[in-house]
Amino acid sequence: MECTSQAIGGDLIFTLSGRMTFKDHKQFRNVLQDVSKNVYQRAIFDLNRLEFIDSFGVGMLLIVKDAAETRSKSVVLRKPQGQVEHMVQIAKLAKLFTVE
Repeated sequence: MECTSQAIGGDLIFTLSGRMTFKDHKQFRNVLQDVSKNVYQRAIFDLNRLEFIDSFGVGMLLIVKDAAETRSKSVVLRKPQGQVEHMVQIAKLAKLFTVE
């Protein structure tokens, strides 16, 4: 998985690409730290270029959501496509996240 971040206004936008699996947990720790320490109101995960996510990847998103909510921030999943969109539907993530 590749991840870039960009601050725009009150949003911290993470653009994810490639495959998000268990092997990405160390890299995702940095994302969790960014969400936890920054003063942004929303963490937006742009999933448009993410090709694949496994159940561990879904779990990592849930961990970030919990961390954000303890700091009164919201998490948005933006533009999931293909298999990623299918996982969002199967895991019923739209009940937990804002999906755009």
